[in-house]
Amino acid sequence: MRSCLLGGIAASGMGAVLQSSFYVLMVLKVLGGLYLLWLAFVSARSALQPESESTTSIQSRNWFFKGLLLNISNPKSVIAWMAALSIGLDANDSIWSVAAATSVCIVVGFAVNALYTLLFSMKGVMQGYQRCRRWVSGVVAGLFTLAGVGLIRSAFAR
Repeated sequence: MRSCLLGGIAASGMGAVLQSSFYVLMVLKVLGGLYLLWLAFVSARSALQPESESTTSIQSRNWFFKGLLLNISNPKSVIAWMAALSIGLDANDSIWSVAAATSVCIVVGFAVNALYTLLFSMKGVMQGYQRCRRWVSGVVAGLFTLAGVGLIRSAFAR
């Protein structure tokens, strides 16, 4: 459902509208950058937390809802959809071409998420991730910091 909604937003040309409005795009970049810096803080805090029983136990309901919340609140999804739809489509394409490209992206998105779900539902994969959790969280914190600072800088680069 979320993929269909994001695909529709991207296919409707909302990205082009946002890019034509300098101030709206600037505000969105700053807010996106601040959000990435928040994610960096949360990841760094996670990397610094020692292993505990609560972080190493695997509770499928909690992981499902955390993953669902993460995917629903992901601000980069529309941008990823716009990038995917811009490959092979141009302004002269018919509505059927846009609908076909959106459908392919939806199928690919569902397949990728189903693969992630399948892999991370395997006990061995989840335990392997838990062993590397602190290292992964630290690297992710650094990447989020770089991306957040870069996005904020790009908002003021004109």
